[in-house]
Amino acid sequence: MFEYVGNLHVHSRYSDGRRSIEEISKVAAEERLDFIGINDHNDLCGLEEYEEGWRRGVFVLIGEEIGIARHHYIAYGIGRAVQPDEGNPQKVIDEVKQAGGIGFIAHPHERGSPLDPRGKVYTWDDWSVTGYTGISIWCHSSGWKGTATNIFTAIYNYYHHRWSFTGPYPETLAAFDAESRRRDVSLIGASDAHEFQLGKWPFRVCIFPYAVSFRAVNMHLVLRKPLTGDDEADRSTILAALAAGNGFVGYDALRNSRGFRFRAAWHGGNANMGDEVELRDGITLEVKSPARGVVRIVHNGTRVFEALSETASYEVKQPGVYRAEVMSLHKLHKPRPWVFANPI
Repeated sequence: MFEYVGNLHVHSRYSDGRRSIEEISKVAAEERLDFIGINDHNDLCGLEEYEEGWRRGVFVLIGEEIGIARHHYIAYGIGRAVQPDEGNPQKVIDEVKQAGGIGFIAHPHERGSPLDPRGKVYTWDDWSVTGYTGISIWCHSSGWKGTATNIFTAIYNYYHHRWSFTGPYPETLAAFDAESRRRDVSLIGASDAHEFQLGKWPFRVCIFPYAVSFRAVNMHLVLRKPLTGDDEADRSTILAALAAGNGFVGYDALRNSRGFRFRAAWHGGNANMGDEVELRDGITLEVKSPARGVVRIVHNGTRVFEALSETASYEVKQPGVYRAEVMSLHKLHKPRPWVFANPI
């Protein structure tokens, strides 16, 4: 298997990010990422300026974040910008699909901070929609905002975000599990990176530089074939893997999650994350973690297995949707959310 690590939902100067795509790709290369997903607000300027493809050894995937006050949708693989319609999010989902793209519901249960006088949150309220590719279960910048209940927690959790973040919101995971029981749906993690500058010199503060965001909530793709270096072929491969759910979300700020694996195995075959397998005798779910942690297996939204280990196996007896999680251990902290795998 071939693993590629990327950071999704990144904003550039084409909307409200601080740097150009060229500068962002340089930072991504310095952080040893394999790909990044650019999602500027309601436009595809990066695509129109021919900035998609391999740059500095990093594949730049150009997409769009569609939305204004709510119902934000992260889209990739579209050749034209899709206009927001927050009163009718189903229309947006359908238009992305018609444009040949894939789309993920962004930070659906975002929580605001009382430190923000505007109290802005960009939630997803209409769960009657269908046809979306997946859900962004963990958003790094939203996670910090939700912990900033006062000035002291805001400062502490900013500088100690490795240990203070509580992972995906339970209601977001519940929404994903509920939808995955009805149809194939994939999960991603994202940063919503902007490198915001707050205040005025000499009291200006940078909120999560791109380098910090690129070491946090990352998307790991696990592929059966390597990327080739060809722009068009690799674009198709990355889009297909994101759509199929061939990978996992890793909170790499806590500990590098590269090397994690979750698969179904049986005599003569195996299945990757995101694959569908016909139930038969002898299927075992196997988890391999790059470090010892609390390994969990979730079946149809209910935890059915937990062990403190680097490896785990679980024999499948019932049909359904199975995904894996790992909580990382540290002697000074209780187990912290670390890895969330796409289901089999």
